[in-house]
Amino acid sequence: MIVCCVHHLSLKKLYRLGWVLGEIQALGRRG
Repeated sequence: MIVCCVHHLSLKKLYRLGWVLGEIQALGRRG
C-alpha cells in the first residue's frame, strides 16, 4: 500500500513538472 501511494505521488510530481516545462516552452515561443 505504501509503495502504491509513493508511486502515485511521484507520478503526480512528474506530471506537474512536465506541465511546468510545457508552460515555460510556450512562454518562450511567445516571447
